[in-house]
Amino acid sequence: MDEMENTADLITEGDTVAVVAADENDDYFLLKLTRTPYTLRAERTDDCGNTLP
Repeated sequence: MDEMENTADLITEGDTVAVVAADENDDYFLLKLTRTPYTLRAERTDDCGNTLP
């Protein structure tokens, strides 16, 4: 298993996670998971224009 698979196995719906921020004012953002985590099967662009692998 690679590192991402291990992390996905550790988090579940309802958990709060910290995500590193590329922001000069904040080191990280806290997110509460409202759905069970999953891995994208295809590349996708989100509403902010970020391309996710």
